[in-house]
Amino acid sequence: MKPTLAVVIPVFNRASLVCRTLQSVAAQTVLPEHLIVVDNNSTDESFSTVREWMRKYSGPMKCTLLSEDKAGACAARNRGLRSVDTELVVFFDSDDTMRPRLVETAKKRFADRPELKIVHWNCVLHGLDGKSRKLKHRRNAGIAFQIFHAFLRPQGYAVRKDFIDQCGGWDENLPAWNDWELGVRMMLRNPPASGSDEILADIYAQEESITGRSFSARASRLEASLRQSADDIAGSDLPDRDRLLRFIRLRASILSGYYALEGSTKEAGRLLNLVAASESSRWASLIYRTAYLMTSKGLRGASSLSMLI
Repeated sequence: MKPTLAVVIPVFNRASLVCRTLQSVAAQTVLPEHLIVVDNNSTDESFSTVREWMRKYSGPMKCTLLSEDKAGACAARNRGLRSVDTELVVFFDSDDTMRPRLVETAKKRFADRPELKIVHWNCVLHGLDGKSRKLKHRRNAGIAFQIFHAFLRPQGYAVRKDFIDQCGGWDENLPAWNDWELGVRMMLRNPPASGSDEILADIYAQEESITGRSFSARASRLEASLRQSADDIAGSDLPDRDRLLRFIRLRASILSGYYALEGSTKEAGRLLNLVAASESSRWASLIYRTAYLMTSKGLRGASSLSMLI
């Protein structure tokens, strides 16, 4: 018997796009049992647009429209999570689309392997320049892959509801990289997981997100998530936690390289000095410095240096 599944979608000012997302849910070859949309203080017609779509929808899905006054996607997702009445949950964004077999694939994988906590898949990012690319994904990805490539993105996995509850849900104190931090926190528990190479979601870059892609402009918010993940790892009982903490420092070094690439050399130096101050190994410090220099010059592949730590 296939497990039941809910889809949770936070919405903020997406009146012109959200129906495309909802239609992609309604067009699934196997429908979710519950569709939950959480409006997060939209100032446009998002709430009424979703309400009208749900009024016209005549299929078997249970549809719920909620509101969350606390700002932020994490608060909206947690509000939706509290209303989930199924075994599985998929979080999705209101400007992206599901491919038709997403729910079917997730349900079948969980049905075939009841021990699984997470099922994940590949996604395609459609850029503002009209170019598309597959995002980083690996079928047997673990915590290291999450640290460097954030494969547990909201559009990219289904999770057991009781497991994400045990992990504490979304951290509402983190305004950026919160999906990355949650992924690290979940993978710290070494959950049974299964990946699919199949592309099951399309992610669309939005015009208003351009400034949000500046790393240095979001320095304090991004680094808050790095610190939280470091605390999560330090508080774990994993035998390789020291190595994982070095992975976080390497990730921070790469971030400092992006600051420099954007011309924010002061921010870059500050973060790189913080990384150096927390590391006792000269070899690791050299690797961090190399990762910084590679990234600051626009070179890719700095995360591969993790193999040397």
